[in-house]
Amino acid sequence: DVSQPPTLPLRPIMALAAERDLIARQYANGFREVFDDGAPAVLEGIERTGSLEGAIIHSHLRLMADHPDTLIARKRGPDEAEESARRAAAVLAGRATAADLDAWLRAEGNGRNPGATADLVAASLFVLLHERRITLPPPVPWTAGPDHD
Repeated sequence: DVSQPPTLPLRPIMALAAERDLIARQYANGFREVFDDGAPAVLEGIERTGSLEGAIIHSHLRLMADHPDTLIARKRGPDEAEESARRAAAVLAGRATAADLDAWLRAEGNGRNPGATADLVAASLFVLLHERRITLPPPVPWTAGPDHD
């Protein structure tokens, strides 16, 4: 209950929700998905697309494919979170388009908003900026045009 004083420190509280919440899991495991998966995916995306926008899209797809979004699971159930992961993996593999995934995510009142994944992407970008592995303004253009990734 957030209206009452905490009964435990933050990390143990987050550990209680780690299995069902991707953000809580970061606090419990030392931000493993951010450092081990997200930040490298951003850098890979820069290499693949030559743009920061492309890198963000690539890293979002990679994280979503590897870690089904827990906001989707909370709103729509675990089966739809798993389906979103499969669809993201299909985009990465070239078996589907990002536009098709986007349309599916936005259907039915945007109930499939991959917000937990978006938070991991933001944290990954922060890590890379903090470590000066990417800089602002970026050394690559924002977008590589309509044919990226």
